[in-house]
Amino acid sequence: MKFLNIDFEITSRRRPVAILSDFADRVLVMHDGKMAGAYFTTFELSYSAKTEKRVFAGFISLLAGLSKEGKAELAKARVKRFDVGYLKAKNERIEHSFPSEILRAISDLGCELAFTVYQEENQRSNQTVHPTTL
Repeated sequence: MKFLNIDFEITSRRRPVAILSDFADRVLVMHDGKMAGAYFTTFELSYSAKTEKRVFAGFISLLAGLSKEGKAELAKARVKRFDVGYLKAKNERIEHSFPSEILRAISDLGCELAFTVYQEENQRSNQTVHPTTL
């Protein structure tokens, strides 16, 4: 199984303008718009981090550094989710763990943790493991 990326997703009643401003050029905004009656915004770090631990550390640092307005938007968000993407080979068993300090930080932020597993080429579909709130 190969680590691909981590998306940080927010679903909220209003567009998270303070968070977007606070993150500025330190993230890539993958999506920012209305979906199913709510605002859905997805971020990836703007720099290449090779491991899950480094990506989580980058996002956790950004979230800890939010302005007062950004923290208020985050607190009001309906969904705050880290979605970890992996690529797997055919018939490969999926098993992975995260250090407790990462899980604690995710939990302290009130975020969910989800996994999306993509199959290598020539395979039919994705397998998504539904999010778990820690």
